[in-house]
Amino acid sequence: MVPRLFISHVYIDDTRDSWASGTTSFVGIKANIGHFQADMHQRDQESIAAGDNKDSIKIVRHKPFYAAEVVMKDMDLRAMLATFSEPLKQAVPLSFENDRDINNSTRTPSTAPTSDWIDDDDFVETDWSSKHEPDIQLFPVLMCSRLTYFKKNVTSGPVEGSSKFGVEDTHTCLLGSESCRWFEMFLSLAF
Repeated sequence: MVPRLFISHVYIDDTRDSWASGTTSFVGIKANIGHFQADMHQRDQESIAAGDNKDSIKIVRHKPFYAAEVVMKDMDLRAMLATFSEPLKQAVPLSFENDRDINNSTRTPSTAPTSDWIDDDDFVETDWSSKHEPDIQLFPVLMCSRLTYFKKNVTSGPVEGSSKFGVEDTHTCLLGSESCRWFEMFLSLAF
């Protein structure tokens, strides 16, 4: 369980326009999750398969997720554009097949560098770095008060794999805690 979590997925968008304008841009998404909770269970399963020769068999082991519950509350998802000044790029001669005005875009307000949304670690690349501060723009995409994901493997036919594991007391289990809350809310609304 994490009381507040930022998750980002960004990458460098190195285009001809960025070379012509002398910038390096990062594009991607960033989420601010007010409360994140996850409990995912794996267990060792065995199944029997044909061996290397026709008369042999072998035991195949794999470890699938067989149950999971992920809860995200107060999620705010935004698209992100971060632009770093890289004036040396403009020294590289480029030829454009279709010349166009690359600086004819509408600007939206930048996010303040002191914002909780800004994290310099979002822009760490092994083969790139900048001494300049980025101009960061965040665009609202989605707001969601609660998102819950449940997974439970239930087999209705013959079991493809068997497991000796699955009922060990190894941690404070959160599986089922969210479904109980939903059921309690349903009962309170129904009656």
